[in-house]
Parts: sequence; structure tokens; C-alpha cells
Amino acid sequence: MAKQPLKIKIVVYIAILDGDTLECVSERLAHPRRIEKITVRLSYIDAPEKGRAFGQVSKRSLSDMVYQKQVTLKIYGQDKYNRTLAEVFYNNANINQQMIRLGMAWAYRDFKPSKEYIEFENQAKNSRLGLWSEPNPVEPSKWRKEQKS
Repeated sequence: MAKQPLKIKIVVYIAILDGDTLECVSERLAHPRRIEKITVRLSYIDAPEKGRAFGQVSKRSLSDMVYQKQVTLKIYGQDKYNRTLAEVFYNNANINQQMIRLGMAWAYRDFKPSKEYIEFENQAKNSRLGLWSEPNPVEPSKWRKEQKS
């Protein structure tokens, strides 16, 4: 079961780094005239890496959903790279889950996603959507481990 968010923040997307990481800006609550830049790692999903099959397609898909739009972040903390871990919402739609539904990312089991994420992944897989149209897609976490050894 997914843990409860620590806080909710409304931001504007400014840049996509890959299919599961984006940069946003927000006014600082304590200093409204100061802009805060936030690097956001989408919680519970793992998108293909840059240069891998569907890496660019996944990145473009995320950009199509949130480019220059005001989004809401449900923030769960920070990762070891100091990125904000969050679920991203636009018009009440969960963008993280939408990436899974479209076959643009895996449910990231290392971070214990809710059953919904796994169900959406299975639906995309059964429908051969996105990365699931490939014969044997390799999860990014497995690929990263192989690169280290």
C-alpha cells in the first residue's frame, strides 16, 4: 500500500529530463517573489532510460501530458539524489499512473506501488501498449544493475 504524502504543492512544469523525472518551478511559500526549482522523480514508476528502447517516446509522452501546465505534486520525500519523490496530477488525473497505462513505464516494485499501478501495468502489457510492443523489454532497474556488473 502506498504511503501517505508528506505535503502537496502546486507547481508549473518547465523541463523533462526523462520519462520519470521532470523539473518544476514554484513560488516559495515563505518568500512569494522567490522562485523555487524542484527536480521531481515520479513515484512508483520506472521509465526506460535515455538511449534505450522507448526512452525518448516515454519522455515525449510525459512532456505531452504536462508541458507548461500547472500540476499538483503529492510529495512523499526525497531520494538519494535529492530529487523530490511525488505523484504528479493534472486536472485530477494521476500522471504517474497514466504513464503506466500507456505502456511508457513499469510499476517500480522496489518502491512498493499500490495494486492499481500493477493492474495498470498488466493491462498495458496484455494490450501490448508502448514498451510492451517489444518482444522482451528489460526493466530499467535490471538494466542499470547489469551495467554496474
